Amino acid sequence: MRKYVFIALALFVFIVNGEVQHNEAVVASSGPIPEDAIRLRILANSDAPRDQWLKRKIRDDVVDYMEQLTGEMDSLETARKLIVSRLPDIKRRAEAIARAYGFTYSVDVDYGYIPFPTKMYGNRVYPAGEYEAVRISLGSGTGANWWCVLFPPLCFVDMTNADAVTDDSAGEGRQSEPESEKRSPVEEAEGGDEVEVRFFLLDWFHDFMDKIKRAF
Repeated sequence: MRKYVFIALALFVFIVNGEVQHNEAVVASSGPIPEDAIRLRILANSDAPRDQWLKRKIRDDVVDYMEQLTGEMDSLETARKLIVSRLPDIKRRAEAIARAYGFTYSVDVDYGYIPFPTKMYGNRVYPAGEYEAVRISLGSGTGANWWCVLFPPLCFVDMTNADAVTDDSAGEGRQSEPESEKRSPVEEAEGGDEVEVRFFLLDWFHDFMDKIKRAF
């Protein structure tokens, strides 16, 4: 029994350490977002670990798919036309992934001026407002979100661990955000969307330990 517990703990520490190193590297690469930018925003069905897992799975696929097209995006206008033309493909890919893993809820993809909350990322604040973006909503779309910049291609800048900051100037755009994103500045300063990663790992670890206990 102790052997399996030790292996589980070692694996858990390894995963957490990898997440921390990734987050530190990402923060170091953050920078200003150009005014003429097109973003990608993905909203999970909920904050449940399995829904957040699906969000990341679809995120990785969509980002990889769009990165193959960056050579054709030589201006905002060409990028806009190309991205809009690929919306059906993005929807099909996202739906295929969801169905392949047994998720039956809806997958909606739209393009336009999408509301974003204020984000503090490292020492930089990204103001709230409505920005041109592709939005992928999974199910109810009330879970923690992830976003990046499709054009210019900055999707290596992972905004998952940014901290939300209360900003009354966001107006109606902020009212349309999922409830899961409306945390107080204190809660966000202490963890922000990073809590999403910690909860996922802790839930996974607890489930794993329960299985070990039942086995013995």
